[in-house]
Formats: sequence, structure tokens, C-alpha cells
Amino acid sequence: MKFMGSSHQIAITLVAGLLITAPDASAQVKLYWTATDASGAYVIRANADGSNPTAIVSGSDEIRGPNGLEYFNGVLYWPDQQLNAVRQVKPDGSDAKTFVDALNPYDVFATSERGFWSSQDRGYIDTQLLGGTDYQRLFDSSIVTRPYAIDVTASHVYWSEVSGSGKIRRSDLDGANVITLIPNVFVYDLQVTPDFIYFADNNFPGGIKRANLDGSQITPLVSTGALYNGLHVTADALYWSAFLDGDGGGVRRANLDGTNPVNLYNSPAGTSVRGIVALPDVPTVPEPRFTNYQIGPESVTLTLEVEPQQTYRIETSGDLSGWTETTNLVSNGTTLTFTNAVSAGTRILFFRARTP
Repeated sequence: MKFMGSSHQIAITLVAGLLITAPDASAQVKLYWTATDASGAYVIRANADGSNPTAIVSGSDEIRGPNGLEYFNGVLYWPDQQLNAVRQVKPDGSDAKTFVDALNPYDVFATSERGFWSSQDRGYIDTQLLGGTDYQRLFDSSIVTRPYAIDVTASHVYWSEVSGSGKIRRSDLDGANVITLIPNVFVYDLQVTPDFIYFADNNFPGGIKRANLDGSQITPLVSTGALYNGLHVTADALYWSAFLDGDGGGVRRANLDGTNPVNLYNSPAGTSVRGIVALPDVPTVPEPRFTNYQIGPESVTLTLEVEPQQTYRIETSGDLSGWTETTNLVSNGTTLTFTNAVSAGTRILFFRARTP
């Protein structure tokens, strides 16, 4: 058999051999935020220094009442309170669509398997698989009161509640063992890293703060007198959206310890910046690369070199004029092996592996 192709596509015929090429990964240095003004609502993309802000999603059919913004595996997600849906789009602005219909969602988070969203007005936290099945109500109003921000790790769900004196809470992934980690905080966004909980607190004295994973040792990092909304933490910086501060609000950045705060983007009058995602240290996902194969009497087993924790769509074609998806896989490591049935008499079959 002969295998011809690039990093993402091969063809099977009746001569032996293998040819593989792969593109170099390039750094993606972009900021994304949701915003509203008197004319409408938008997902904005800008350079890492805040320059060249450009709407990649606009129009009342696509976006109307956005709040938070999250990124996972090549997709941006935002809750739209006026469209009553969690929406999604690729970072280049393509493929905008509804991830799930949801009543008045406030925040959203995505893992390698599931999406989670909250509603402060309706009093719930829901979840479903990224493929759109296995919907579950994780918490209702008997457990949560005005839930705002949400973040999910491999072992826990974290969320904030903005009622009474406010709090940050945590549970197991199945909703069991609910505890309060941090009381007396009004948190509009939070992010959990392997070592800390970072949160945007609007309870006086407000600011961007950090705590240990058990809620202890709360450390103020940034305090500029703003109304803090969106928050995103990278390997070396804090990014946040400010509703109101000395410069009118916009997108801000500081070092992880809160030093060297910088105004990246000052909002025009009447514009509110909401969710924020920074991707200066997220490389473009390299295309998968076919590296090995085994031919059986009725099937072919192929091995791909991939990025861990990425979703890959495997497609086949007999003549390149049309493609049929055969399976959708999430990689656990840097290789991915799958077996595809081959009908008797097939002389040539193209395989393609794609990221979303």
C-alpha cells in the first residue's frame, strides 16, 4: 500500500510506502473580549498590546447580551443573556453558532469533555458534553443563590455567588461536597490555576486578588478603584476588564504579582467591556501527523502524532470530492491510534484528521 499526503491527509492504494510532512507551530498573540454599546454587542479581537480592535462577531442574530468569555481547544464561548443561549465561535470569527440554549446564562466554562454555565437570575449551574448530549442540572436554586463566575478543574467545580455578603464555593465534579472557600467577596469572574484561585472582587476594598486553593491567604494584587468584571490568567500575566476606573474602563494587564499595571485598551464612551481572554502564550495547534499504520483484511489502524487534550475529527473520502466523518476523538497524550473498517474491494481511501 502507498500512503500519500500532508500532515493531515493520506491515501491508501496498493503499493507500500509512507510520506509525511508537518507545518511549524506559530505563536498566536491576540486578545479577545466581549463588549456592548448603544449600537449592539460584539466579540472583539485585538493585538496583545490592545491595538487594532476588530469585531469578529456582531449583529443581533449572532450576539446581543454577552457577558463572560472562555476559550478551549480552538473555540471561544460566551453566555448571551438576551439570546438565552451559550454561543461559540472560532478565533478567526468563523463558525459562530449556539452551543446550548440556556435561560439567562451569566458565565461559561469548558473542559476537554463538558461545558458548564451559570445563571445568577435563574439560580442554576448546568452542564453537558461538548458534543451537545448528556445535559444535567448540576445545581438548582436550593443549592446556589445568584451564581456568577464558574471554573472547573480535573477534580472540582468552583463558582461565585453574589448575594448577601457574597462567597466563592467549591464542589466535586458530580456536585457533591459543597463547601464555601472564601466568604465576603462579590466575584464577577475567577480562574483556578494549579496553585491558586484568582478572582475579581467587587466587595470593598475590591480588586484582583489571589488565594490558595483552600481559600486561605487572600492576597490583594491589583486595586485601581474599578468595577472588575472579566479576568484571565496566563503563565506570566493578569488580564482583566474594568467597567469603570480612572480612565473610563477597558482592558488592563499586570504581572502575576500585580506589579506593572498597563492600560491596553480604553473603552470609548458608552462601551462596556465584559469577558476577556488573552492568548499570547497559546500556540496554534499543529495539524495532526500520520506516523504509522497497520493493514488488516477488513480494516486499517492508523497512528497520529497529536497535541494532548485536543479534539480531532477523523474523516474519509474515496475521491476527495466529499468527506465523511467516521469518529471524533480527544487525545490524552501525544499519540492517537484508531481503527477504521475498509469495505471489501476498496482500492483507494483517503483519510483526514482535523482539529475543530
